[in-house]
Amino acid sequence: MESPKTRTIPPLEEATADQLKDALLHWEDLEDSALIKLASHPRSARRLAGLRVVERELNEAAREADRAEAERFDASTCPPAEELFDFGRGPGFQYLGEVREEILARHLESCANCAGLIATLRTPPPLPLEASSEQAPNLHSVPARPLDTSARWRLFLVAASVAGMIMVPFMMGDRGLGLDHLPEHTITRGPSTTAHFPQLKLLAVPDAETGELLASPYFEFEGVATAGEYRVEVRMNDGGPFEQGVRVQDLREASPSLAGAALPLGSYSWRAWAEVNGLEQDVVSADLVVIEDPQLTDLLTSLDAEASVSELVEAIRELHASGFIADARALARRLPQSPQRENYLRLSAD
Repeated sequence: MESPKTRTIPPLEEATADQLKDALLHWEDLEDSALIKLASHPRSARRLAGLRVVERELNEAAREADRAEAERFDASTCPPAEELFDFGRGPGFQYLGEVREEILARHLESCANCAGLIATLRTPPPLPLEASSEQAPNLHSVPARPLDTSARWRLFLVAASVAGMIMVPFMMGDRGLGLDHLPEHTITRGPSTTAHFPQLKLLAVPDAETGELLASPYFEFEGVATAGEYRVEVRMNDGGPFEQGVRVQDLREASPSLAGAALPLGSYSWRAWAEVNGLEQDVVSADLVVIEDPQLTDLLTSLDAEASVSELVEAIRELHASGFIADARALARRLPQSPQRENYLRLSAD
């Protein structure tokens, strides 16, 4: 389970070189607000972008190792009961990773025993008997069927019985999530205290025509009174010596909600201004990186135009929990109008 991000940093204008180095070394543990400051400050933005590129390369190397493991898969070897329990989405399950779950799915196709264990997670517990003492059945009249004595079966049957008692649905079934199950609303603010999206990261998905991995940014922030127009500038940062990056988009709209053009994989920064009485007023700036996540990409591409509210809410929860808040908000706009939907999409804490 991912540890909570509680690490903070001192004001960067007053931070020493050692404090800045320590913050960069532990950037994954920083609170979101601290990470935003680190990503937008000239002393640290370029180095942080470089660290994110390294992380992306390491993640790709890990995925390659997983693929190599999948190629060495032996279908005759049964996995541990704990993995089957997690794969069947028992209570308190741990996600095993895309490759490992694919391996288990392939194993279940050829192993009836393991498939049977998974199926027990779908069986609800028996209803209690409401019989008087005179009518109580003789529980000893029928001999009990002997159980498999292996430790693997005992461990799994205990876990499966717990799952049955709380009636956890099977992993491929409809979880019955409704609008009340949308993630808890969190106002995300940057250095200027203005709530805004996107920030930190956007999910890249394959383009329908070219197959290229692209993200579709939708810039939104709190408006400024009497503003006649808003402008958003997007720059691509390559982690090189040019800290300001290369401008790739310049957007203008009458409202503080601007749809940008598709962005390929990479590191970016964006900045918004409001035109008030003919003068541009700085509103907000943020740093983000467009990255790929095969599991979440598969989840999004599986949602067609007829996706149910339950399916949409489940995908929103997955995106939100993974830190792809802007992508979760984009998906939430497909939900029917409701107070819950508006509460999740609101920018103001009022």
